[in-house]
Amino acid sequence: MLIQQTVDLGVLSLQEASTVIDEVVIVGNTPLGAQQGDTTQFNATAFKAAPDATAHDLVQKMPGITLENGKVQAQGEVVQQLLIDGKPFFVNDVYAALQNLPAQIDSSCPDLR
Repeated sequence: MLIQQTVDLGVLSLQEASTVIDEVVIVGNTPLGAQQGDTTQFNATAFKAAPDATAHDLVQKMPGITLENGKVQAQGEVVQQLLIDGKPFFVNDVYAALQNLPAQIDSSCPDLR
């Protein structure tokens, strides 16, 4: 039934009620990365990789990064250096470093420059 006129219902009293629930789950998406000046930092946890994958396998999934002919390129620029915890790793061969690092490393993440 549709009422098309004003109806005065008087004073309505509301009673407070609560329900106890076991848990609340909040699901969010991990951001792919962030831009800091002229450097793009990717969040490795935003990309799925097999448990036994190498950093090479993981980096191949990142947009703008190519691995071919023994070279790593990010946004068209050849990656010259791989840093882990701010220190150079495999100084002369970024490609080899990515093949020898596991995709899942603790909270520190390789920094490609």
